[in-house]
Amino acid sequence: MGELEYPSRSEVQQLEAASRLVKEPLGCSYENRTVRFDVDLPPHAIAAVTLQLAPEPSYGGVVA
Repeated sequence: MGELEYPSRSEVQQLEAASRLVKEPLGCSYENRTVRFDVDLPPHAIAAVTLQLAPEPSYGGVVA
């Protein structure tokens, strides 16, 4: 079978750079207490989505 080929230092650095998480703004809509957004990903891709939500204003304990 022979020897396994390991990636070179340069190839490892390229793989690490390509796999770094990058924060990007993502548009969304909010209607009827539902947040909607679209994410287009190629096959076998993974996305990490973080939502930062502000608390809803309080109206004397009544939800609007």
